[in-house]
Amino acid sequence: MPFRTVEITKPSEIHIKFGQLEIIQEEKIIIPIEDLYQITTIGPNIRLSTMDLSILSQNNISIMTLDDKYLPTAIVLPFSGNCRQSKLMHAQVEHSREKYLSLWKQIIKRK
Repeated sequence: MPFRTVEITKPSEIHIKFGQLEIIQEEKIIIPIEDLYQITTIGPNIRLSTMDLSILSQNNISIMTLDDKYLPTAIVLPFSGNCRQSKLMHAQVEHSREKYLSLWKQIIKRK
């Protein structure tokens, strides 16, 4: 069961090798992926590839980026990690155009 939240604040390169998260700064830090719950990044020059993002998402690990005032600017959440979210998105895609227009009219009337 994942239990670690990792905060990265220094310029870093992040790689995933053999099921391990590898953070390269002044020294190399290695963390097993199955231990990770979330990664928080703060600051410039933190590099992470799209393939690594995909692997982290497949392992239900969220990634949050913060600005210089420590306010969240982006959150990457696994799509399939939340069953309800996935079902809701599929249901929304399957609705007809008439249904969208009807809902839009209801929203406008209530405002």
